[in-house]
Amino acid sequence: MALMTLSANTISGTLDDFESAQNEAREKEKTKFKSTSSRKDPYYSQQRDEEDDFSFSGFFFELVIKSIGYAALYGGGMSYERYYPSQSDIGVIKRKTGELLIPQYRFDLHYQRANANIKSTDLRFEAGMGPFAAQFRTTAMIEGKEEDTLRLNQAHALYRMSFGNHVGVNFGLGIAQLRGNSRNTNFSMSFPIYFHPTKTIGFEAKISTHFLSNATILDQDYSILFTRKLFSATLGHRKLSKAGVDISGPYIGISAHY
Repeated sequence: MALMTLSANTISGTLDDFESAQNEAREKEKTKFKSTSSRKDPYYSQQRDEEDDFSFSGFFFELVIKSIGYAALYGGGMSYERYYPSQSDIGVIKRKTGELLIPQYRFDLHYQRANANIKSTDLRFEAGMGPFAAQFRTTAMIEGKEEDTLRLNQAHALYRMSFGNHVGVNFGLGIAQLRGNSRNTNFSMSFPIYFHPTKTIGFEAKISTHFLSNATILDQDYSILFTRKLFSATLGHRKLSKAGVDISGPYIGISAHY
């Protein structure tokens, strides 16, 4: 009986560990920073701050921020023009039905084998027009014969940017919820990147960060798509990282897009 109990705990531990993982190093870093800052000479700190105001790093940071802003405006404008073309938009390539970069509708279904004995089913739905869209994603994870379960839900408002008709970059803000033995809901950011050099082959990277109350989840999803008209077959790898505990593995899937 004792061996059976030990075996069950061993088999169904990863999802529980992932859910309960906490960021203990954060408070230690805060304490260390405060103690280090208190030893600095006030006059030296003030002089250093005044010098930093005119430093090259400040100028470079401002330049980067402005460049990102201009790129975001250009990319969003391009998505709008490709979705709603007019006769004055010379050189703009009209979006085609079923295109993956700025789809009107897109549905993804993935099946993953993660770690040693975790099965994962992932559903994602995106709907939008031009540069604006919404995405909803839910991932159900089951571990071992004991069927220990964990679910990650996401909802984001997307700003979709197009750079030509082969490259797309999205930026999303929303919420994420981790449901297992308890519920943990908080702010989330999503940053999908799409590169589709041909009509039949594409590469995608969907990076999301979920700022839960006990620790941050880094969600990394990389895939290659083989497309035929309105449907695609997908091969990919996804990794969820939370305070030193990882759930990762390859997946296969299908996509329907319009």
